[in-house]
Order: sequence, then structure tokens, then C-alpha cells
Amino acid sequence: MDVANGDENQPSNATDVQQSAVIDKTVQQMTHGFVALFEKELDQVQYSLKEALSKQEKMGVELERMNAEHTMESRQDCQELFYMVRELTDKLHLIKKRMLNMHQRVKHLKKRSESLLKHRDREINILRQKQLQEEDLIAKPVQTNPQ
Repeated sequence: MDVANGDENQPSNATDVQQSAVIDKTVQQMTHGFVALFEKELDQVQYSLKEALSKQEKMGVELERMNAEHTMESRQDCQELFYMVRELTDKLHLIKKRMLNMHQRVKHLKKRSESLLKHRDREINILRQKQLQEEDLIAKPVQTNPQ
């Protein structure tokens, strides 16, 4: 870090370049981890939601057809449809619970990630301060002025 010029974004030595590469790799691995962690569950929720919506649309069409018939058989079909409505409502509630659970997990992981990043930044600053102190402690050659 070039402290004299105040340029904190430019690496001042090979150690900072290596630390930057490690940090970039860590961030990339964390990103892949988050995606892998939630991708399967999100796909399942999306599939369940699409399935529920398509069944709901089919039920609406079926109910309209049944209203036109008014027969005993259609009443029985109607009861089956209402039973199916209850099942789909339960399924939607389950999806909602899953989504809330995923939201809570993401929120917790974000907090954890921020905490880890702050901790890493503190450690880097401490290492840099120690390095500066060591550089100050190293004896510098005395320049003699020839007269």
C-alpha cells in the first residue's frame, strides 16, 4: 500500500498482490457456494409454484364446465376439485414457508459474510501496520556528506 500518496487501491509489494489474489479467489468461491447452496431448492420451489399455478388454471376451466352441466356427477367432480384446492393451498403454504426459510438463511449468511470481510480487513490492516513498524525498526544506512 502506498501510504505516503494515500493510494490504498494500488498494491505496494508482492505480498499485497498475493493477498489480493487470495481475496479474489475467496470471494469467487463464496459466490459459487451461495449459488450451489440455494440453486436446487430454488428450482424445486419454482417447479412447485408452476405446477400449482397450472393446476389452478385447469381447475378454473373445469369449474366453469361443471357449472354448465349441473348433474349429480358434476357435483361429485366439484367436490373432488374442492379437495384438490385444499391440497394445493397447503402446497402453496409450504412453498411460502420454504421461501421464508431461504430468506432467513440468506440474511444470516449475508451477516456472516460481512462479519468475515470486516475481520479480514482488520487483519490486513494489522499486518500492514506491523510491516510498517518493522520497516521503521530496520536500520537505514547513514549517508555521510563529503565535505
